[in-house]
Amino acid sequence: MAQAAIPYHRKVAQTPRRELAHHWMRRGKFWLLPLLLSDYGREIIDHKYDAFVTDRAYENVPSGLLGPVGQLIDYVVLQQDIHVGLRQRLQLVVEESAHVVRTLWAQGHPQVRMVSAPCGLARDLRAIWQQLDRPTAARLRVHGLDLDERGDVLPTAQTLANAIGMPLRTSRCDLLNTGQCYRTLNYRPAHLLLSVGLTVWLTASQRGALLLNYYDLLAPGGTLIIDLFHAHGASRFAAALEMEVHYPKREAFVEMLDRCGFRVEYSRTTPNRVNTLFVCRRQ
Repeated sequence: MAQAAIPYHRKVAQTPRRELAHHWMRRGKFWLLPLLLSDYGREIIDHKYDAFVTDRAYENVPSGLLGPVGQLIDYVVLQQDIHVGLRQRLQLVVEESAHVVRTLWAQGHPQVRMVSAPCGLARDLRAIWQQLDRPTAARLRVHGLDLDERGDVLPTAQTLANAIGMPLRTSRCDLLNTGQCYRTLNYRPAHLLLSVGLTVWLTASQRGALLLNYYDLLAPGGTLIIDLFHAHGASRFAAALEMEVHYPKREAFVEMLDRCGFRVEYSRTTPNRVNTLFVCRRQ
C-alpha cells in the first residue's frame, strides 16, 4: 500500500487528551479547553475527522455526558462553520449527483454506475439513492471504495445501506492504486465518481496522483464530482488539534483538474463559503 494514500486525518491523536490540554494551557490557548466538555469535541481530538466523526457532523444531534452544560457546548461545536459547511456540502452533493444520474437515464443509459471514493459511511450515497426513489441495482449500481484502515468503516456503511434496502457494494481500496481500484470495479469504469472530503488532507502531489487515478476509473465523458475546502474560522485550530491540512487556491486546483484530463463544467459553493463542489467532465 502506498504510504501517500493514508490521509493525515485517518491517524488517531498522537498526544493523549490530558497532555494536549496541558499543552494548550502552557501556550495560553485557553479557548480550546471547552472542547473537552463537548462529546463531539472529544471525538475530534481523539479521532480527528474520520468517517464516524464526520458523520456525526451530518447527524447534527448534540449530546453531553456532563449534562445541559456539556450538551450546550456540543451544540456550539456542531454549529462551527466547518460543520455547517459539511452539512451544506452534503445537500449540494445529493442534488448534483441525482441530477447527473437522471440525465444519464434520460439519455438512454439503462444502468448507471456510480462510485464514491472515499465513501466513508455512505451517508451521501444513501441520500442520493433515496432522492432517486430507491432504484434497483439494474438501474443504478452503487459502489463505495474506502481505505478503511481500521476495518470498521465499510462494514458500518454496508449495515446502514442494508437497513434501508439499498443495493450498495463496498470494497477496501487504496485510492492512489489505479490497478487495485479498477480491478475492484471489475474493470468497468464509472459513469459518475464522487470524491468529497479528501483533497484538504492531501499534498499537491497526492492530489495530482488521485486525479489521474480518477481519470482512469471514469468512462469517457463521465462525471467527477469533487470538493475543495477553503480556509475558514476553525482552520486556526488545526495545528493545535494535530491536524495537517492543505488549502490550495481555487485557480490552482482547477488548473490541476485540467492537466489531469477534467473540464470543470460548473461549481457550487456552500452558502457559508467553506466548501466548493466542482462538477467535472472527463475529457
